[in-house]
Amino acid sequence: MIESIEGKRGYPRNRPPYIAEVGLFGRPTLNHNVETLYWIPEILEKGAKWFADHGMNGGKGFRSWSVSGRVKKPGASSHPPASP
Repeated sequence: MIESIEGKRGYPRNRPPYIAEVGLFGRPTLNHNVETLYWIPEILEKGAKWFADHGMNGGKGFRSWSVSGRVKKPGASSHPPASP
């Protein structure tokens, strides 16, 4: 996310340094769980049950995940990974 805000391609940064030390534009930065914040308006409007009912594979609610590093297909998804 920070890379994208800085106008770069949105790849994860290698750590250390951690973003609390060297973050957005080289300044200390806090990164809140923006995915949770994103869903708050709809949960308030439609209710917690609506959100929980959208889970997959026994989970509750929507959840995105990403894979990065030395993997064949890095990226983000809104569906859980397939079972091995």
